[in-house]
Amino acid sequence: MFVLTVDQVGSREAADAVPHLERARGVEEAVLRFDRTAGDEAQAVFDAADPAIECLLALASSGEWHCGLGQGTIEAHRI
Repeated sequence: MFVLTVDQVGSREAADAVPHLERARGVEEAVLRFDRTAGDEAQAVFDAADPAIECLLALASSGEWHCGLGQGTIEAHRI
């Protein structure tokens, strides 16, 4: 799994852009689409590298987001 973590650049001077992440390129292939984790930070989960990287590159090149990408296994828990 691939987890894309993004943080809005200049969020104190700009309007909240987290809701607009639903339109990010590649996010339609996410297993879990962007969800706010804290303030102006959000995460999305992908099961393949290509759409995760596509989304990361689109957001990073916009200049509006700091982006990080992690890879590893995820344990599923039933609630």
